[in-house]
Amino acid sequence: MQESRVRNTTNAFIWNLYNVIITSLFPFLIRTLLIRYIGLAYTGISNLFTSIMQIVNLADLGFESAICFFLYRSMARRDDRYTGSLLHYLKSIYQKIGVVIFVISILLLPVLHLFIYGQDYPKDINLYIIFIIYIFNAVMPYFAGYYSATVFKSDQRADVLAKIGGTTAFIMYAAQIAAIVRFQNFYAYTLLLLVNSCLLPIMVNRARKKKYPEIKCEGWPEEGTIREIKKKVYAIAISKIRNVSRNSFDSVVISSFVGLSILTLYQNYYQVMLLPNVLLAVIHGSVAPSLGNGIALESKDSNYGVVKLYAFLVFAFSAVAVSCLVCLFQPFITLWLGKDYLLDGSVVWIFAVYFQLLVIADIAVLLREVTGIWWQGRYIAVAETAANIILSIILVHFVGYIGVIAATIISILCINIPFEFYYIFQNFYKEKLWEFLFQQCYYVILAFAIGIISYIICGFIQMEGIIGFRCKLCSAVAIPCFLLLVTQYKNEYVQKALRYVKIKVSDKVQK
Repeated sequence: MQESRVRNTTNAFIWNLYNVIITSLFPFLIRTLLIRYIGLAYTGISNLFTSIMQIVNLADLGFESAICFFLYRSMARRDDRYTGSLLHYLKSIYQKIGVVIFVISILLLPVLHLFIYGQDYPKDINLYIIFIIYIFNAVMPYFAGYYSATVFKSDQRADVLAKIGGTTAFIMYAAQIAAIVRFQNFYAYTLLLLVNSCLLPIMVNRARKKKYPEIKCEGWPEEGTIREIKKKVYAIAISKIRNVSRNSFDSVVISSFVGLSILTLYQNYYQVMLLPNVLLAVIHGSVAPSLGNGIALESKDSNYGVVKLYAFLVFAFSAVAVSCLVCLFQPFITLWLGKDYLLDGSVVWIFAVYFQLLVIADIAVLLREVTGIWWQGRYIAVAETAANIILSIILVHFVGYIGVIAATIISILCINIPFEFYYIFQNFYKEKLWEFLFQQCYYVILAFAIGIISYIICGFIQMEGIIGFRCKLCSAVAIPCFLLLVTQYKNEYVQKALRYVKIKVSDKVQK
């Protein structure tokens, strides 16, 4: 069982990495082409409508996450009948959600202009036609079979989803690039969004039927199970509101109070910040199914060891990422788009703090997913969302877009992190809360200490252009790696890794 879990996690990591490379690098290329071939304001429209649809997608509530929790056990025990009933229930829910999202989105059409400061948008496009395309892009997966993805997630086969997702995304991005360069037409670019939203669910559903022919999407779960699902959905829905408020609401506030051009510049930096974050999502997506399977079958102490290891790996990665962000943010934007697209230098550190807090908050999300503890502490997300929105609207009047980012940071730091971990550990890992929180505080302080040292050293590199960027990149990676090895040499996980390497090297020498 343990061997199978490790193998599935490894496969998931490899294919998640493939998916992330496709879905992270291509959007950068497309964003660059959009800005240069079509214009800054058009990119702002794309950002705004994406954010609005993410908010409307709250109608999804979280049925998939709730049902995944129940599927972990049924898939581990190969209870095909029970799995099929859960899948059938999710399919019926998805169809209803698709209708709700469509109706809410249509009702927003008359007030679209209110989300754009000064109504300063390109007059050669019809906002309503563009938004209708975004609506269809959002609702298609609910009708085309994406509910089948839950089976792969619960059976530790996230690699299948990543393989399909990366491939369909590549097809869409390739077509969009051709449309932007050849026709320089915003309508064509937007219409091609439908390629992925149609292909992905259809291919996932076909793959599920091929790999799991014994699972028939029919029947209904017991009434008690449905009540439990709805209870978890209620808590997950509240949590989703919080996640959407962090960027989607932020983008809408910036567009409404500052303008589309500043929104585009903000999103440029946000997308760069997400680069290391999406790589962490690869680890998250690879570990979650195995950890969920382990929680269903093994002891809490055994799984707490996995959580500690995950937290350490995340810390090590985030220390390198923080170093890269503070050292490379401005040089990267300059190389990518030019000096005209730079924001104030202080925003670099603000985004680094934002990134680090998201990393810690993501650990709590992982633990909630795999333990099923959604109900307890459910109103934390409400408090965080309310604080974020209120602070954003207040601070944007005083310090502009920086106030919006600051509001998100304050709400995560003061509400999300302390209370999320409190409820998770209070209800699952019990007495280990303070040990874990002190460890996280130590990790954060060390990560930023390393980042400051890297920033100071990289400051001595005066070369500009691609050569200067390469030198700073090497320094921004090498310095934290060296400092991590020095400061964490006696760490149990580092020692285990070193022993493993020595054994492998010794085996090769003997051969």
